[in-house]
Amino acid sequence: MKFIFKVACWDFHDDDKILQNIMAKDDKYWINLLNGYGVKQKIILKTCNRVEIYFVEVHDEVIFEDPGAKIFKGEDAMVHLFSVAAGLESMSVGEQEILRQVKEAYEDSIKKGMIGKEISIIFRKAISVGKEIRQKTAISHGKVSIPAIMIDEIDKSIGDLQRKIGIVGTGKMAATIGRYLIKNKNNDITIYGRNEEAGNELASMLNLKFEKTLNMKYIIDSNTVIITATTSKTALMERENIELINDRKILVDISNPKNIEPNFKNDNVVLINLDKASSIMEKNRTKKETDILVSKQIIVREIKELQERILETEAEEIISTTYEMAKSILIQEIQRYLHEVSKGGDEEELLNLMGNSLINKILAPQTFALKDLIRDSKIDTLREFLVNFEEHLKKNIEALGNSSVDLSDFQNQQSQTPRLSQKS
Repeated sequence: MKFIFKVACWDFHDDDKILQNIMAKDDKYWINLLNGYGVKQKIILKTCNRVEIYFVEVHDEVIFEDPGAKIFKGEDAMVHLFSVAAGLESMSVGEQEILRQVKEAYEDSIKKGMIGKEISIIFRKAISVGKEIRQKTAISHGKVSIPAIMIDEIDKSIGDLQRKIGIVGTGKMAATIGRYLIKNKNNDITIYGRNEEAGNELASMLNLKFEKTLNMKYIIDSNTVIITATTSKTALMERENIELINDRKILVDISNPKNIEPNFKNDNVVLINLDKASSIMEKNRTKKETDILVSKQIIVREIKELQERILETEAEEIISTTYEMAKSILIQEIQRYLHEVSKGGDEEELLNLMGNSLINKILAPQTFALKDLIRDSKIDTLREFLVNFEEHLKKNIEALGNSSVDLSDFQNQQSQTPRLSQKS
């Protein structure tokens, strides 16, 4: 059965309000939406600055009423997924985290029973290509993730200051930057937030301290580096309060929308935010133009091979169905023949009747399908198909007519479909 692979996506290029509204919707919202259209195969990818809904449908009828959705389908959807897995669509080109997130989204859908053969083949190949690109190019070399860039800037700014670091937030962003910070054993890190359960869980996972508070004056006084990583829609540190800070501090804002108001005047305070990181990431992207080009070439090549394999799978399914039908007809005709023979019928005449019946019953569906195709298809595309089909048909008829030909390929046709669909 022909299928359509599609994706609806929102990311950091979109308006902040639109992205935040989309990110606030949980997985159940998207699952219910797609279930309403009868979509069974779906994968939901959510990161700190990206929401992508991948799915497979038959009739191309799913509509996303949520504003700002970018919709890709078919080959364009595959190119997008492969580019995401390779880190080409990331805010920081080549970042490693996204490949793990794509893999986790795929595995989560498997656990929820939302995976089918078609979407599985595409995602497994995308994950494989993401790994291949990182092995064959320098796309992921250097400081490529946003947390790594931020921490590099902290290290440049901190000098001889005490490495007391406060992370404000208990979600995914806080966890990600926390994983990077604990690599330096000299860092004295405390997590702050209102959600005690999430805070204790994160602190336990990273072996850090947690304090249930969002008193920013207390947090600023207690630390040299303060990192905000929340989804708060209002600023946690306002310009007026930042200008009152007397000691040297490093403020780091990895939140979207901004948690720290940037337009302050205070020489004691260094601000590192996504705007600063963006300029660094843009320089990195420029340096990696050759790697980006090579990565895109790999993606084009691998998608071409994937599409060929999908077509082979679809063809094998049609062939397998035809063989099953022929087998069933053969059994029926043999039983009919034996019944007539037992009643004293002429064997030669009955064999001729059985042969004609087999030919008509087996070839009729293919004949009608071909005629329907001729009526419904574009002339140029169909003519090319028919010419190629006729050439291959004649070759196979000649091969079958040769008494010395090995018929095992024809006899084993049915068993090839499962093996083909299992290839990664």
